[in-house]
Formats: sequence, C-alpha cells, structure tokens
Amino acid sequence: MEQCIANLKAALSDTAKLDSATRTKPLVTEGMLTEEQAQVLAMRYDLQYSFEEIAEALQLDDAKVKSLFVQAHTVIKKGKQSA
Repeated sequence: MEQCIANLKAALSDTAKLDSATRTKPLVTEGMLTEEQAQVLAMRYDLQYSFEEIAEALQLDDAKVKSLFVQAHTVIKKGKQSA
C-alpha cells in the first residue's frame, strides 16, 4: 500500500508524466467512416455521452446508434492493425 501511494505521488509530482498520461491521440478517421459513424464516435469518446443521449441528440434509434458505434469501432480497429 505504501509503495502504491509513493508511486502515485511520484507520478502526480512529475507533470510531464501526468500530461502524457492524460493526453489522448486524436483518431484519424477522415475517409474511413461515414458522417454518422464519426458523429457517434465523437459524441461517445469526446463528449462522454451515453448511447441513449447520442440517440436523442441525433434523433436516431438506440439500436441504430449502437450499430453505428460497432461499425465505426471495427473500421478504426482494422485501420490500426494495418498501420
């Protein structure tokens, strides 16, 4: 327990480590996703919306939003594997 606390203190005191841990790389999706898929991903990851909130905002069915998310996630995953 003491070692864990010491590690946390060290990580928090080193701002460079903290910045790199909290910085996320933007997803490069241009040309890979449909506009709806990109919107769903952005709302899910960037805005931290639930699927229900996304469906309401985009005026889509919950099942459609989940389907778009899975499709987009699959495209991104395949893109990362081939890169």
